Amino acid sequence: MQLSLIFLLALFFAACSTMEARPPTASILIDLDPGSADRTVIVESITADKQGRLYLPDRVTGSILRVDPKAPKPEVVGRIESREIQGKKVNADPSGVAFNHQGDLFIAVGPFSEVVRIRGGDLDPQKPGVAQTFATGTSGANGIVFDRSGNLFISGGGSGIIYRVGPDGGASRGSN
Repeated sequence: MQLSLIFLLALFFAACSTMEARPPTASILIDLDPGSADRTVIVESITADKQGRLYLPDRVTGSILRVDPKAPKPEVVGRIESREIQGKKVNADPSGVAFNHQGDLFIAVGPFSEVVRIRGGDLDPQKPGVAQTFATGTSGANGIVFDRSGNLFISGGGSGIIYRVGPDGGASRGSN
């Protein structure tokens, strides 16, 4: 009995040593910018709602795209309008994106030093919602996350600052 167990273990380890380790591969769900070398769509952040639909802020247009993985066709459900800051037109260049517990979508907007919000009910492809200011004083805002209490934490990019904003929004409280 011990001899056959040793033999089986030897066969198992011999088989394992001949197997090539293959790295996992990713498949493409959708190409948001097919056939273009001009980078007309730039997406660097992604989140999902409770139904599993994906939300992506386009850094070029300020549009919020929604993609259903079951039928991957992008649709614009929101937008962040450009602003005039110190006499210059500034595009939103949105980055980090997250949902709160109520289903509202929040987007970090570094050039505005803000986090903006689109109410969940306004994420509509027929009439895309327009983002409104939620948090201010977040210089370089790029990554965002909520804690269990509804506080919003915002990374300040290259500054090394992490900002905190309460569930009702307003001015940030930074720490580094």
